[in-house]
Amino acid sequence: MPPRRPGGKYKGLVHRNKSDAALAKEASERARKQQEEMVKRAAARKQKELMDRNGLGTEVVDPEEEKRQRILNLMMGGRKGDIMKFFQALASGARQNVCPCNCRDPG
Repeated sequence: MPPRRPGGKYKGLVHRNKSDAALAKEASERARKQQEEMVKRAAARKQKELMDRNGLGTEVVDPEEEKRQRILNLMMGGRKGDIMKFFQALASGARQNVCPCNCRDPG
């Protein structure tokens, strides 16, 4: 049995050529999209500079609100297992606060 080819059975054997018109059209579309992105970024930068000049862009952020937002981003960050990790830490902290003996007064 011959050794396996790294790219698969048909790698390099099937060629799909695009016409010159199709390549030119794709290049012009890419250039147009890049131009639109540059214009959008320039407008956003200009708007930010205008707001900073007027003093509207800088607002005082409450440290408690920032802390809440950071915790919320940790919980809903989108990475796999973040929510489970957060609530397991919460549960272990709650277990540590429970009095080991069954007494009424905590401490």
